[in-house]
Amino acid sequence: MDVQTMELQQVRVTELKGKGVGLIAAQTFQPSDVVFAEQAFAAVPFSSIATRTCNSCFRRGWRLIPCHQCNLAWYCNRTCLREARTVHGSECKDLLRMQHVNDTVRLAAQVLKRVARDSVAITDGDLVTIDRLQTHSERLSQDLQAIMKTDLSAFLNFCPKAAENFDGNFIEHVLCVIHEYSLLLHDQSGTNPVGMGLFLLASLLNHSCAPNCYLVFNNGNYEANNTMYHTPARLEVRALFPIKENDELTIFICLFLVFWRRTKDFSQGAFFHRL
Repeated sequence: MDVQTMELQQVRVTELKGKGVGLIAAQTFQPSDVVFAEQAFAAVPFSSIATRTCNSCFRRGWRLIPCHQCNLAWYCNRTCLREARTVHGSECKDLLRMQHVNDTVRLAAQVLKRVARDSVAITDGDLVTIDRLQTHSERLSQDLQAIMKTDLSAFLNFCPKAAENFDGNFIEHVLCVIHEYSLLLHDQSGTNPVGMGLFLLASLLNHSCAPNCYLVFNNGNYEANNTMYHTPARLEVRALFPIKENDELTIFICLFLVFWRRTKDFSQGAFFHRL
């Protein structure tokens, strides 16, 4: 069963009263079951540790193989390098021309290049589109608006060809989506954040102080000699408690923040208020 098939069979997108669009279970799950798994629509390592992080599976290492053209993207082995060829091949020249670009801009460039490459905002089988993800640009603080303008200007300089395919409003929308929905990627230890990625289906998970799911980033496995045993890096949404069919799927963020700080961050970043 591939990732997309599992998504279609195990979860449903629905309109939730008072919450907007969300995800519900299409079957029952037991604790630790994988509710669904999803490969990143786009993902980048943090620039501060890029030389020690594989750009494909996001494992950390000390003997990584660099891209021989730009020396700015690094990989565990030649298998990971081949897996990332399509994505990195489209950004290699941009990185050479403008090496000092922030992670948000680089991720936005990958998102828009994939949209252009696929000719649509999604690939067949996806349950949600980038253009339908709700953003709250009209509620951004002045500081965040200034950051968005800076990122937009940097994007146009970093990726001028991709920018020609989209109007400014859509590019701004993508930047807002990244700000509101991007998730941290962790190395093989599961504890060290090494990058950020956009997962379209997981973006619909609502947050709860009593969630029934939790997120795990699985780095995949490309070490087997037989490629049939290779598995891609992916986000896994796992059941925390028993889940019944038609139960809403929820997650919990900001685990280590006190209540008042968590409430403030939710209202400013996720744009909802805890009742």
